[in-house]
Amino acid sequence: MSGSECERERRLAAELGGIQDGQVLSTRNSLTAHSDGKLKIVDANTGELLHSRTAHRGEIYEVEAFETSGIVASIGADRRVVFSELSDLSQRSSLECAWGVRCVKFTVDGRLLISATDPDKKSGLREGTMDVWDVEKSKVEMRLSGHQNWVTGILIADSGQQVVSQSVDGTVRLWSLKSGECENVLDVSHLPNVRTMVLVDQELILGHDDGWLTRWSLVTGEQTGEALAGSDAVTGICHPANSEYLLASLASQKELRLIEAGSLRVIAKLNAGIGPIKGIANKGSAGDLQVVGESGTVRNWTMPTAK
Repeated sequence: MSGSECERERRLAAELGGIQDGQVLSTRNSLTAHSDGKLKIVDANTGELLHSRTAHRGEIYEVEAFETSGIVASIGADRRVVFSELSDLSQRSSLECAWGVRCVKFTVDGRLLISATDPDKKSGLREGTMDVWDVEKSKVEMRLSGHQNWVTGILIADSGQQVVSQSVDGTVRLWSLKSGECENVLDVSHLPNVRTMVLVDQELILGHDDGWLTRWSLVTGEQTGEALAGSDAVTGICHPANSEYLLASLASQKELRLIEAGSLRVIAKLNAGIGPIKGIANKGSAGDLQVVGESGTVRNWTMPTAK
């Protein structure tokens, strides 16, 4: 590694300590969320810190940017959903929310956000109840009720009409964004804890604490396959559109797993070059993903595409 590359890695590690979540932006910069409540945008090529703002009082659970409208949404341990400007991370607005959901997820058009419940409307509701917010109006449009405990993951189907939610109650649920009704329930309570998930057409791939991947049909709710990714917990799975492959990260491993989406078979191990890996995400553009090292280093990758 050259001297300039070493300096870049050092600067990135110094700026991005305590990283909790992140996203690769279309500019190829990295948006990151941290355990001290800060949001940051860093030039991943040079390690230069471009913007840094304190958005929450304490840990940030998740962050997501909708670049078309220039809005960043984040949720933290201070029980707030905060909307920030992508341009400089200045705060646009915030919403008080109840306990029970650790996620923020924009719909395909960016008009709605699925996240935690409005506390003014929480009376009698269990943890794990989600609200669908109108972003511009800061108003609840719909409620998704059914989970019995914390929701730790949310996905939006490519159609934009369905939501998938993962909970520590041992279920994964499929919801209609038209009616707010639960359309299917996947019972995963007999399996090791689900750490991450990704949609591949009408199937859901789950990554578990024991290093296994399982495949589930969203139509029938049945498990349709499984394969071992490695000996440690699966901490992230990515599948960009039109790719034949998945890319998975495992706790404390230095190599990513390149996996056939059809068979779930590991076909290669790829060294990310950043030491032990904390996780991966590709919330932004279809083929770009963010690899986060346990030291705080961030590296942008491009996923393999279909042959």
